[in-house]
Amino acid sequence: MKINGIIVCTMGLLAQLAFAQEAALITKTNATGYTAPEHVRLETCELFLDKVIITNQYGADADSTVTSREVRNVTFSESIFNILEQAGAETLSSSNNYVCDGPTTSISSHHAGTDLVLFETGGCGSPRLERQGAASLILLDMITAYCPTVHDFGVQDTEVSAR
Repeated sequence: MKINGIIVCTMGLLAQLAFAQEAALITKTNATGYTAPEHVRLETCELFLDKVIITNQYGADADSTVTSREVRNVTFSESIFNILEQAGAETLSSSNNYVCDGPTTSISSHHAGTDLVLFETGGCGSPRLERQGAASLILLDMITAYCPTVHDFGVQDTEVSAR
């Protein structure tokens, strides 16, 4: 009976590890904002340890929406996990966002059961968010290399965005 319990626990742990590896390490989403259904564009980039998946959606009506999916095989070193942990300790800055119904970009990381905002343009009544620090910059640069579009209307006065 003990052996069966050990086998069940081991199988459960292996299933959890397999599921955990299926989650993207970094996800970036671009959306057009409020517009007519035929002008809706949605781009999602998901960075995994061994691939990048880019999904594009064109249109928003159920009968006339077209979706494309591209998988690029890449290999990221295991040190990405150290960078993800370091980014979690970095400061998340918040600033006013004066744009409503405009295009948006959201970038987040997922590691060890934690979802972490790296960058968000915000929207009507929600602030622009950007994680400040070297590790966050590395992660933002990595995902932006595969999906370069960033909708960022939050740059005010003398502030300069690297993207």
